[in-house]
Amino acid sequence: MNEVRKSKLAWQEIAAYAVIAVMSVLIMFNFDENTFWYDECCTISFIRLPRSFSDLISIFLKDEVTNPPLYDIFLYFWYRLVPHDQTCLLFPNLLFYDCGLFFLIKTVKRISEDKNITLFLSMSALINSFALRSVIFELRSYALLYMFASILIYLFVINEICKRPGKLSHFMQGGVMLCISMTHYFGLLFAGTIFLSALILRIIRKEKKGTLSFLVSQIFPFILAGAWLVAAMLKKEKSVATFWVAPPGLKDIIGVINSVLGRNEIFTVISCVAILAYLICMMIRKVRGEAFVLFITALSCSMAVFLADLVYSAFINPAGGLFVPRYFVAVMPCVQLLTAFSFSGLTGGFCEKTKKKTAVCAVAAAAIAVILIAGGAKRIYEAFNEYINEGLSAEEIYEFMDEHGDEAATVVKERDGVMDAYAADGWIEYYFRERGRKVYSSDDTDQYSDRKYLAFFPQDPEEYMDEDFMSGYTEIERGFYMKRNAK
Repeated sequence: MNEVRKSKLAWQEIAAYAVIAVMSVLIMFNFDENTFWYDECCTISFIRLPRSFSDLISIFLKDEVTNPPLYDIFLYFWYRLVPHDQTCLLFPNLLFYDCGLFFLIKTVKRISEDKNITLFLSMSALINSFALRSVIFELRSYALLYMFASILIYLFVINEICKRPGKLSHFMQGGVMLCISMTHYFGLLFAGTIFLSALILRIIRKEKKGTLSFLVSQIFPFILAGAWLVAAMLKKEKSVATFWVAPPGLKDIIGVINSVLGRNEIFTVISCVAILAYLICMMIRKVRGEAFVLFITALSCSMAVFLADLVYSAFINPAGGLFVPRYFVAVMPCVQLLTAFSFSGLTGGFCEKTKKKTAVCAVAAAAIAVILIAGGAKRIYEAFNEYINEGLSAEEIYEFMDEHGDEAATVVKERDGVMDAYAADGWIEYYFRERGRKVYSSDDTDQYSDRKYLAFFPQDPEEYMDEDFMSGYTEIERGFYMKRNAK
């Protein structure tokens, strides 16, 4: 009888893996539809030259002090193994994200027999425009951050909730804590909340077994990450006091919540209501157990990271706040677990005394899928097809240069700041020099003053070009100029 029941429930996992497979294929074949933006061009500039390892580390201690170096160290080697196109460079991000999702599924299977959770989890994780645009499609550290956060949750469940650690489990968890801390500073913050959660659980349970290995393995990563942060602050060669966004208001707070849930307003409202309702139901019914502990831990860690950043950005350092939606990728695995448990728990709760739970969950899953796809269709389309680089896209300039040949030149603004220089270098190198096209600095007017046509990147050259020089040209279309009186 049990075997028959298990076979009937197997479709949820099959459907979950089908969602992952289909979305992964769609993502992989759409990487080339996007152009890299400012931060991504900086990333390319950091890793493209044959620098020594110490030189690369020096960049992150002096210039790029707002980010730890682990992702760029990985990309430094990957960049030298694959062709330099967007599909090859972004492909690891897809693997990182899928790997993180697989660990979340493993986490669910460790503590719950409800296979419906995996279906809701796969949909909320992949039919998600924020995950597409700001995590998978971006040549930055966020997909790696997501993967390490998911692995950290899985190890936390094994070590502290299920209490079935292996001999090296605590040290594996400490290693992941170090990795996530050196991937992004919000990874360090999230690792801190996981450590505190584990410590609180141990205190509540009065658990002494394995305490020494627990403390040694999980405090050591914070010492190393703290040492890196101190070194970066001491060696930095630029001010970071006013580098980030303005103090967050209500609109920013709602925007961050909406982003982490997928930038789909309908789904965000439903998810928040479902999480609250499921929490209330568990409290009223006095539900306890491993799934309850995970739910409370995921909720507590998410809220702790959110509130810590909100207080810092709004009150402690409003001139240099860190309330940026992408940074909250560190808690996305927790949020996705919360929504999956809530949707499955609520739908199952309506019919727990009947034999229709599977059917009800199937209908609920279909409804959520419709909301995710229909409600966020425009955002998902934009995530697959949006050019977010400022000014002209490289493709527009290619077409212009192909049309006018040697009569045309591409001009890029001379950058003053350190990071601007990295961005310009990365953009020029990736999109032009590696493809055999020459780009001129805006300061070198003598080298292109005889050209009939000019393409400027970014556009609006009147803001930074010599007025007398520009008086000799007239704009023929957005970002493209032709010499006056030219035949």
